[in-house]
Amino acid sequence: MLQSILTETMFSKVAIWSFKIIVIIILFTWVLKRIILTKNAINNSSIKVLERISVGSNVSIVVLDVKEMRLVIGVTSTNISILYKLPPVIEKGKQGLSIKSEDIENIKKDLSHVFGIKQ
Repeated sequence: MLQSILTETMFSKVAIWSFKIIVIIILFTWVLKRIILTKNAINNSSIKVLERISVGSNVSIVVLDVKEMRLVIGVTSTNISILYKLPPVIEKGKQGLSIKSEDIENIKKDLSHVFGIKQ
């Protein structure tokens, strides 16, 4: 009789631990799927941040690809403004930005006026 009670207690403990392990495995699988789906949704987004440059404590310039457009935006703590709309770049691999040197000079000139920097 004592042996049958001990056997039943051991069986119930093993059953409970097995159930807990199965629940943990199912929860872990669910969390992993959610992480992977979220990561894929972010990677498939039509907005990609190409580069971010900090200009001041709360000011930065960001280069974005938005669908078929490339934007240069200024971001402050209170405002976001489009500084330039660049033509889309057809990538033949993973290359950087293809901007003409005269465009760079115009961007520098306009940004110096926006941020009050003297050249």
